[in-house]
Amino acid sequence: ASQSAATQPAAAQPTVSQQQPANQQPPISSQPTAASQSAASQWAEVVELQTRCRPTPASSVALRFRALLQPLDVIKIRWQLQLESISRRGDGGTYQSLPQTVGRILREEGARALWKGHVPCQVVSVLFNSVQFYTFERSGPPVRELLGGGSDFGADFVCGGISGVAAALSCHPFDTLRTRLIGQSEKNRVYSGLVHAVTHMWRSEVRGLNSNLCMTMPQAASRFAFYKLLFGPLADRSSASAAAAGSGFLSGVLSKALVYPFDVMKKRQQVRGFEAARRAFGRVQDSGSSRTIAACASFIWRNEGLRGFYKGLGPSMLKAGLFTSTTFYFFELYRSLILSALY
Repeated sequence: ASQSAATQPAAAQPTVSQQQPANQQPPISSQPTAASQSAASQWAEVVELQTRCRPTPASSVALRFRALLQPLDVIKIRWQLQLESISRRGDGGTYQSLPQTVGRILREEGARALWKGHVPCQVVSVLFNSVQFYTFERSGPPVRELLGGGSDFGADFVCGGISGVAAALSCHPFDTLRTRLIGQSEKNRVYSGLVHAVTHMWRSEVRGLNSNLCMTMPQAASRFAFYKLLFGPLADRSSASAAAAGSGFLSGVLSKALVYPFDVMKKRQQVRGFEAARRAFGRVQDSGSSRTIAACASFIWRNEGLRGFYKGLGPSMLKAGLFTSTTFYFFELYRSLILSALY
């Protein structure tokens, strides 16, 4: 009876903790039998279906949860684009603290302003997660073969980096669009709406791609590697669902903190040539100082100091932790439910 149970595919179980990794086969008896060969063939089909189903749960989670976190994104981007310090004791910037920022946006622009750029944000989240998860799984076997069966952490890091580049390239225009919609003031609007913004940007340059790639590749690589590294120890001390949520939160926070300066520079480059829409918020960075990553970094260092590279870090890390935690948790849950329904 125990030998028969061992030949069943582990992916048919409904819980996260009982799933076999996608690159491993379930244990079979040392003596090949017709039953064990059938089980191995069935497991190969499960792996293929699992890979095909990956974009669906990742996209659905991103679509639902992204709307709840949009205000954090608006606050983060407003802080990143502000040249003055984010402090009440600073140089009189438009935004000085979290409560003051929320209150000022509500008072001057209304509650809807906290969801500015929501449509392109949804496109970015769904497209980014779909491409990222799919590319991560597809690149796994050739990368592990190329590395000669090295450490899982190294393979996950490389696969994560590859998936991050693919995802960033696929959705960068929408990322620039959301930054500009969030970054423009109501007093100096350049874009009257989403359609106008799309048609205008179609004829102009989409900026900040270099900074985006410098940020996304190491961030995605470390996020997947940290998640896989942390999941095992947490699963030994708690339930699989709690381990998925906890390791997802920690990997999201750690990976975002590692590359955050590039996120600030990316936002500054994305609004280059967009200064007229931002004059109501205070001083603006001139176009020449954000033409390249080096020029942008030099400007921030000379005018804002080290703290300038970490403006908006608090809301950004909170959003990254919650979003990554929820994405991995529901992704694993949906995947187990889909595979359980199929088998």
